[in-house]
Amino acid sequence: MALLDTSPGPEGRTFKVLVGPADGNTIAAVAVMPATDEGRVDADMSAMAVLRALEVTEQGSSSASA
Repeated sequence: MALLDTSPGPEGRTFKVLVGPADGNTIAAVAVMPATDEGRVDADMSAMAVLRALEVTEQGSSSASA
């Protein structure tokens, strides 16, 4: 997972929360916010939510295989 501060494009500067497998080259943007102070807070909160969701999913798959 990564938080990317993009250079200006057609939509302006943005923060993107990106997710992909650690051993792969495929990533996907799961959240895009404007590059403002409020957008950064929202991007950080989105990134933390994604990390927590991944933790919960990992815990679920660990207990299912036990």
